[in-house]
Amino acid sequence: MISEHYRKIKGNVERKFSDILKSSELIQGAAGRIRKLRFYLIDNTFVDIWYSPDGSYSYH
Repeated sequence: MISEHYRKIKGNVERKFSDILKSSELIQGAAGRIRKLRFYLIDNTFVDIWYSPDGSYSYH
């Protein structure tokens, strides 16, 4: 399931990159499902990760 995949990535990034990570957030859509994962970095930028059920993905 996609939400489990997001949670796994979130945990891995929080452990491996804690020195540059300010916080992280699982962003939900209108239906209550997780839409994307956002990481806020210490330089006041952020990274979004998006996955779809068909295997498409995007990093921004």
